[in-house]
Amino acid sequence: MCKCQEVQRHKAAVANLTVDANLPAESEQMDIDGMELNHPDTRDIVSAAREYIEQQEPPMLYLYGKNGTGKTRIAVAIAKALIEREMPVYFAYFPAMLDDLRRGQFTGRDYAGQDQSDLIDKTRAKGLLILDDLGLYKVTPWAELQVDAVIGYRYMMGLRTVITTNVKLSSLPVRMQSRLRDAAKCRVVVTDAPDYRVNNAPRFKAKKG
Repeated sequence: MCKCQEVQRHKAAVANLTVDANLPAESEQMDIDGMELNHPDTRDIVSAAREYIEQQEPPMLYLYGKNGTGKTRIAVAIAKALIEREMPVYFAYFPAMLDDLRRGQFTGRDYAGQDQSDLIDKTRAKGLLILDDLGLYKVTPWAELQVDAVIGYRYMMGLRTVITTNVKLSSLPVRMQSRLRDAAKCRVVVTDAPDYRVNNAPRFKAKKG
């Protein structure tokens, strides 16, 4: 395969993986290199993201902070960087995913009509799974069982997983706390950066051109 053919093959692979990743609508603006570094904790979370992109070790990354601190943007930036390396990625907004599991019918963007088993398969697939806004759901025995099933499986199998949340580890069920505190499997990054929405201080610069 000549160089031009390889470039075209790579572009096609990245395009297909991007569609399958179910990324948020504004994801094209979310890149690590465009991250503003006005706050020390923002530098910490960017550093952790860069290291995760390069190594994915440990395989799980837990990003904790208040609303508007750039956690989701960081997770999407990680996803895009790994897609460029042709790694499969799936982005799941956790509250919506639980609703879809409850209904037994996944109706997310580009996947209307996909059944519950397909969604479960995505949470167990190799590649990167992003669980965005873990903890933003009504706590019920059923919901806790689903959370434990998803995170427990990925923990046991050592699968790449990025979790964003404004819930402290100490507020999670004890068994989940134990797994996520395992430094061999999970890195916990805490940010105290201010809410960029309130302060009108976006963490990402707009792309040029």
